[in-house]
Amino acid sequence: MQQYYEKYSTTPLVWLVRVILKPLLKVVILSFLLYLIISTFFLKTFRVESDSMLPGLARMNRVLATPLSYGSKLPFLSSRLPGLAKPLYGDLVICTPPYYPAGNGLFNTFEPLVRFLTLQKAAPRKNPGRAGNTRYMIKRIIGLPGDTIKLEAFAAYIKPQSKDRFYSEKELIPAVYEIRIEAMPEAWQPHFPLTGNMEEITLKENEYFLLGDNRMKSNDSRSWGPLLFSSIDSRVFYRYWPLNQSEKF
Repeated sequence: MQQYYEKYSTTPLVWLVRVILKPLLKVVILSFLLYLIISTFFLKTFRVESDSMLPGLARMNRVLATPLSYGSKLPFLSSRLPGLAKPLYGDLVICTPPYYPAGNGLFNTFEPLVRFLTLQKAAPRKNPGRAGNTRYMIKRIIGLPGDTIKLEAFAAYIKPQSKDRFYSEKELIPAVYEIRIEAMPEAWQPHFPLTGNMEEITLKENEYFLLGDNRMKSNDSRSWGPLLFSSIDSRVFYRYWPLNQSEKF
């Protein structure tokens, strides 16, 4: 009788921990592990944070991206699994700019936890006070390894490694997208800065040239140079929000 009494005569606090908090904690931990596996190897969601991809993608749009296309990155390692394909002309990709400070193992673990607990609405940042210090960006692949790239009035011209002449990006890229270019002041001369011109550069092995569709308001390879394949995270394939603008890429 005494053992029976001790077993069931618990305080409200002990009952709360045993009956509610412990099962709830197990559900949260299992949900986070499931989220971590899915987002690392299969599917990710991102919110557009800038106007650099207008008119195709607007600020606050939400998209789906998959790491499977180029190979999922292994947690805490610098290697990645084999991908289903190589990056192609016109692919919309989630990437990390080269100037973004690399996080240590603890930071990289903490980041997905914050994203999970805030339903993808927040994430920790290195040097949060620095303007534009965003880890993930959405850009379009314009140049592949071995290509020679030049820009004239914000339009890209590409000479593939196997060709002997330049092609406009619209000739090489099968994706349908619109380049946004605002009119420059009448007195602006071609030799002035910010006119959208860039001298020829040749991409090395594993280097890609990325641009935003809104050419006058995009932080991209024009300012931070070609991007290594290791900095490309996943391929964007679907916009799911707003619902009336859902679209496959």
